[in-house]
Amino acid sequence: MNMRRACQWIVPGLASVFLLGEAFVPQRKGALAQIVPDTSLGGESSVVTPNAFVQGDWADLIEGGAPRGSALFHSFEAFNVNGGQRVYFANPIGIENILSRVTGLSPSQIDGLLGVDGAANLFFLNPNGILFGPDAQLDVPGALVASTSDRFQFADGSEFRATDPNDAPLVTVNIPLGLQLEPAPLTPILNAADLAVGQDLTLLGSEIASTGQLLAPQGQITLHGSNGNVQVQALTARSAQLLASDMLILETSRLITTGDLSLGAENTLRIRDSANAPFVAVAGGTLLFQGNNQVDIFALNHPESGLVSGDDLILRSANPVIGDAHYLAYGDFRIETLEGSLGGLLSPNDPVIRASGDVAFESYEGASLHILAGGSVTVSGNITITGADPVNGLQETIPLSNGGSINIDGQQQGTLDIRAGTLSFGTPGIIGGGAFTPDVPLVLDGTPTSADISIGSIIIPFDGQVFLTTQFDPNSELAGGDISLTGNNAIADFPDDSISANTGSVTLDARANIRVAENITSFAGEDDAGDITLLAAGNITTRDLVSQTEPGNSGEIQVQAGGDLVTGNVLSQAIGGNSSDVSLQAGGTVNLNAVTVGSEAVDGDAANISISGSQITISGETTVSSDAIGDGTAGNVAIAGNQIDINNATVSSAAIDGDSGNVSLSGNRINLSNTDISSATTGEGTAGALDLSGSEISITDSTLATMSNEGAATGNLTLNTDSLSVQTSQLQVISSEGVAGRHLAPIAAF
Repeated sequence: MNMRRACQWIVPGLASVFLLGEAFVPQRKGALAQIVPDTSLGGESSVVTPNAFVQGDWADLIEGGAPRGSALFHSFEAFNVNGGQRVYFANPIGIENILSRVTGLSPSQIDGLLGVDGAANLFFLNPNGILFGPDAQLDVPGALVASTSDRFQFADGSEFRATDPNDAPLVTVNIPLGLQLEPAPLTPILNAADLAVGQDLTLLGSEIASTGQLLAPQGQITLHGSNGNVQVQALTARSAQLLASDMLILETSRLITTGDLSLGAENTLRIRDSANAPFVAVAGGTLLFQGNNQVDIFALNHPESGLVSGDDLILRSANPVIGDAHYLAYGDFRIETLEGSLGGLLSPNDPVIRASGDVAFESYEGASLHILAGGSVTVSGNITITGADPVNGLQETIPLSNGGSINIDGQQQGTLDIRAGTLSFGTPGIIGGGAFTPDVPLVLDGTPTSADISIGSIIIPFDGQVFLTTQFDPNSELAGGDISLTGNNAIADFPDDSISANTGSVTLDARANIRVAENITSFAGEDDAGDITLLAAGNITTRDLVSQTEPGNSGEIQVQAGGDLVTGNVLSQAIGGNSSDVSLQAGGTVNLNAVTVGSEAVDGDAANISISGSQITISGETTVSSDAIGDGTAGNVAIAGNQIDINNATVSSAAIDGDSGNVSLSGNRINLSNTDISSATTGEGTAGALDLSGSEISITDSTLATMSNEGAATGNLTLNTDSLSVQTSQLQVISSEGVAGRHLAPIAAF
């Protein structure tokens, strides 16, 4: 006989997972040995009574045994149930637990009905293996524990052994379900049937494969493979725990619990769906996925696939989780290491994470990532978007706080889409293709801590898009709503000459503050660069904001703060194309110190610059300029505020061969010190006008000039004020050969 022969009735696919030794292979030719009591219990041996009328039909009734308190012990040489056969354990009054063992050398094959004629729990022990055929049934109103260990162990140290069998323990009390986790089971348990019990269902084997359904709606299902893989097709329970010492394999499985669901492997947890069959895991409580070495999930093939928790959803592994799926947590969503710190996520395709609470993990690398959280979002390390997902990416139009909108398209663009503190994080119906409906009621259980977004660094492809918001359908009861980027090169496009599409936008929209510790850069090597938009109801503090391309058009930069605004360099730069507008707006102060704010074009048109705020301070050799180098025109520069203080700085619009733009300052008080303000051309273009308008204007050690060359005209220089102070300064309107503009002001001493 082949020593590696496999069970013939097991559903195809199991043979590739479980190859059984000769002693474990059921013999299909000839009659199986049926239920044969042994003599190990002496005068208390088990007795099989045939043709007993049990539960409305004829059955074989197992009586006798050794009663010990509320426990009843049975012992058999062999135990099998044929197809069509009904076998029941009698349940004498006062017996709460029935413990049976097989002391012979054959596995137990259950092809008919096995039951208990009462509410007692049934413990079934056979170290040679246990097989439930496709036609097997259970009628166990209590709990069932089936184990291939060689003994039951009790809290007082006593044992009921199947190998080297002993007498029944003299006293047994408080027998815990699942008590026989040690020593480890010796052989597999295979199930191809639908097995239902009234309370808990526990299968403990060296390996476990179940291709049927396991049902314990009022209890817990526990499967433990102590020396190999565990494979499960379907289960429904109040709660469930699956644990494999090697791999936990869940392919097109359907796992439903009204409470907690824990899926764990000491090696790899592997989850798959298919185009023809979904993978579904729904827990009314906490949903835990743990692979000590690896969590490997791909569940994007079928529209009804879904991973849903009524409480927290946790993915845990020593290595980054491979998580291609759509997730919905009615509590928090978290990826963590075995030690409990934040872990990483890898996804070659397009994950969608939705949670009513907080979302937290350490890093991400993969295709478009969408996160919709009722609470905060924390990604402490890097987010690297490698491209779009043409099949699974979200496509939506999202309103912005400034009245505009943004199109999200994870199928066409590599997209990072994070929405925190939102009431519109989704319902179960949005999982997958929208066809998924969970089998258990789910109630919002998340307790979000805030609406903040905190991320290290973000790297996106040329055609990528970044959208971070705490403004989308916000939960007004939450504090916060800050957006923080803490890493080096906070947002950057990575170069790839093979990509020639337009670079997408970077949009941060916060109902509180925005803090960017390093630079945001959108760079396109051979095409148009993307827009950069920062919108905050509170303060904005950022380093450099750069949209740059060569050749092509650079993107627009818009920074709008309800509170104060502090920036690094802000540059829209284009070579061989047009630059775009730069706008800095604040409800409070604008502070520009030792930076450059510019819209610059080489061989193209430069665009406008506008700066507005309650109080504007420009200092430290800061340059604010719209510059056109070549044939293009320069844009206008406008600064407006209640008080404008410019010290040791330059404000200008300049063109070489084209027209320069107008420069205007308007406010209640304008103070200029050691500052140059100009609109100038060096070629044939017309110079723009200079216009200062305020109740009080003070000009010290400064130069105001509008200048043209080669016969071109210049604009006017206008000072419109009730109070003007000019000290050791120059106000110039110069045209070398053309028509000069005029001074229009009540000029005092210079």
